[in-house]
Amino acid sequence: MYAEFDRDQLLRFLMQAQHYDLELAKRICEQRKLYKELVFILGRMGNAPQALSLIIDELRDVGQAIEFVQGQKDDELWDELLHRSVRDPGLVSQLLEHIAGNIDPIRLIKVYFVITV
Repeated sequence: MYAEFDRDQLLRFLMQAQHYDLELAKRICEQRKLYKELVFILGRMGNAPQALSLIIDELRDVGQAIEFVQGQKDDELWDELLHRSVRDPGLVSQLLEHIAGNIDPIRLIKVYFVITV
């Protein structure tokens, strides 16, 4: 009902409620293209790589992607974020703006050179 009548409250509901059908919530969010809510649901379902892809491909928000990856505490997700961001000129500048203090710059340089060489 939140998805249809009060979208502004949907994410808060998903974060606070414990007893709802994740698959149903996922389908509703996919159908309505509610990407922020879908990212949360995918993360809760343990599908962090798909959630990260959604943040990058649909929301195109590197800042949110960094926050998401930090919360997941998964080095492979950091690598995926870096690889995908350095390939896309529109995301590189966002990555450079938000990366300070979040990841070792040497790691970013290594990823960049692996992709461009």
